[in-house]
Amino acid sequence: MIRDTIWCCRNGGWMMDPIQLGPFFIKAELLPWIAALIIAYAALKYMVRRESEPAQRIPELFVNGVLLAFFTWKFSYIVTEPAAAVRNPMALLYFNGGEAGIWIAGAAITWLIWRFARKHKVAGLVWLDAICAVCLAGAAGYYTAMCLLERFSEIFHLLSALLSWGLLLLYAVSRNRTAGMARAQKGLLSVILLFAAFTWEEQLLHKAQPLAAMTEGVKPGQLAPDISLQTTEGKTVKLSDYRGKKVLLNFWASWCPPCRAEMPDLEQFYRESAGLDVVVLAVNMTNTEARRSDVDAFAANQGLTFPILLDTDGTAGGAYRVMAYPTSYWIDASGLVRDRTQGPMSKAAMKAWLRE
Repeated sequence: MIRDTIWCCRNGGWMMDPIQLGPFFIKAELLPWIAALIIAYAALKYMVRRESEPAQRIPELFVNGVLLAFFTWKFSYIVTEPAAAVRNPMALLYFNGGEAGIWIAGAAITWLIWRFARKHKVAGLVWLDAICAVCLAGAAGYYTAMCLLERFSEIFHLLSALLSWGLLLLYAVSRNRTAGMARAQKGLLSVILLFAAFTWEEQLLHKAQPLAAMTEGVKPGQLAPDISLQTTEGKTVKLSDYRGKKVLLNFWASWCPPCRAEMPDLEQFYRESAGLDVVVLAVNMTNTEARRSDVDAFAANQGLTFPILLDTDGTAGGAYRVMAYPTSYWIDASGLVRDRTQGPMSKAAMKAWLRE
C-alpha cells in the first residue's frame, strides 16, 4: 500500500516521507527527478528526430551522461574519504562523495561531452536546442511529479508545472516554424523566463512557510517531541535535558545493514565534535531487536561511546514517524526540528549538517 506523502518545508525546499510498497521503501524525493529525466529524454528524441545522424545521438549522450554522473558521484566516496572506505567497505553501498562528488561528476560529464563533440560534428544551434529541451522538459516532468505526489495541493508546484509545459509546447511549435538564430533566441528566452519564475516561486514559498515555532511535531520549525528513555547503562535521559545544545537524534537497529555502515562515521563525528555544543543521541529501536543483548554486543564490537537510548516499546520511534532505518533528526538549541534525513549519513554529511 502506498502511504500518503507528507511534505514539509526546509529552507525553501521540500522533503517527504518514503513511499512504502509492501516491505520496501522508496525515497519519494527521487521520483520527481526520475520523471524529469524521462521527460527530458523524450523531448530530446523528439527535437533531434529530423537532424543529422550525429545529432540524433544526443539522446544517447544524455543517457550515458546521466549514468556516468550518477556512478561517478556515488563512488566518488572512495576519492573523498579513502581511509573511511578502506576501513568500512560497506559504506560504499550507502554513502557518496557529497558536494565534492558533485564536482567530480560534473567534470566527468564535461569530459564526456567534449569527447562526443570532438568525435561528431554537431552544429551549435542543435546543442542549444538540446539544452532548451532538457531544461524545459525536465522542469515539466519534475513539477508534474511533485503535483501528483502531493495530490495537486501545493499551488506553487501546480503553477510551475503548467508554466513548464506551456513554455515547452510553445517552444516546440515555434521551433517547427522558425529556424536559425531566431529559434535559439526563443528557446533561451523560454529557459530564462522559466528560471526567473522558479526563483520568484522559491522566494514566495519561503515567505509563505514560516517556522511553526512552539507547535510540537517533526516538521522543520516545530518543537521536537520530548522523549524520556533509558540508556544501556540504566540512566534516564530526556531530550529536553539538552536544551541549549544542538542534538543529532539518530534512530537505528543493530540488525539493519545501513545502520551498521553508518555507525563508524557516527562514532567519529561524536568524537571529533567533542567540546562543541552538539549532542549525539542514538535511539536503538529495541522493540525490533531479537534480543536486548544484541545491542550491547554490537556497541562493544563497534567501540561505540556515544549515549545509546533504548526504545523498548517503539514510543519514541512512533513520535518521530520513523518508518525506515536509520533516520536522523537535527534539533537546534531551541529544541526545534531543523532537518531530517532517511538513510545512512557519512561523517562529511553530518559535519555539513552541523554547519548549516
